[in-house]
Amino acid sequence: MPFAFWQKINVYTGFNATGGTQTTGNGYNQWTFTSTGTLTVTRAGTINYAIIGGGGSGGTHVGGGGGAGGVITGTMSLGLGSYAITVGSGGAAVQGTSGSPYVVGNAGSSSSALGYTSYGGGGGGVFNFATPTAGSPFGSGGGAGGYNSGGNVNPTSGTSGQGYAGGNTSSIGSGGGGGGASQVGGNAPNGNGGNGVQISLPVDGSNNYYAGGGGGGCEFTADTGGLGGGGAGGGQQTFFTSWGYPLFSERDANGVANTGGGGGGDNQGGYWYDSGSGGSGLVIVRYTKESVGG
Repeated sequence: MPFAFWQKINVYTGFNATGGTQTTGNGYNQWTFTSTGTLTVTRAGTINYAIIGGGGSGGTHVGGGGGAGGVITGTMSLGLGSYAITVGSGGAAVQGTSGSPYVVGNAGSSSSALGYTSYGGGGGGVFNFATPTAGSPFGSGGGAGGYNSGGNVNPTSGTSGQGYAGGNTSSIGSGGGGGGASQVGGNAPNGNGGNGVQISLPVDGSNNYYAGGGGGGCEFTADTGGLGGGGAGGGQQTFFTSWGYPLFSERDANGVANTGGGGGGDNQGGYWYDSGSGGSGLVIVRYTKESVGG
């Protein structure tokens, strides 16, 4: 179901502004910010907005998926003046080594606009470690890393109204999924990322998902990222060199840029210990050019 905030405004507002990328269609104007900038209002009016934080990156070595960035939507009257728009970056991918493979994912950065802040997603946890990313708040939480009886592993929580918690785990070979903007991350061994929210953009007729959680890393089968740009978790596969030595490949994926999607968690071992990065955030402002009915 499309997210409810895109309710049509049935009174001509005359709103106008500069900044970001402006698109027009189907009786609507829209300003999209894929990077930090300024919205300068040259004619006051009533607008709809969507603010999406940057997604967190996954953890290494049976890592949890990164949490999605928070999502805030609404309607407000906007007066003349300049408004700072901050678009949060995704959490940077993390990389371990054979001697030190356990690296917790990075949280995404918050996006802010019009007096509101959507928090970045939490980073994914790692094998046998406690709560994934220290600190708070997060838009959606990172998934827990793979569990062993010697550890006490928990996912991080999301912020009410912005996102959901990451998935838990009791599996030694699989991490939990990162939380999405509309759904808790999956619990291992089915650590798929939580789904994001569907936002209708009437300017171009699209109905896209945003802010999906990253999939957890797994010993063998990769867990999927949530709808809305979540990156898949890494699954391990073995192949051999011409000399007969085993190598390992992995398939963890980055969160998609400007969706707030979380990055995928790393698989179990091999020669590479790197996770998927989080996707950057997004800010959208739109208004009705004319009465379009209800």
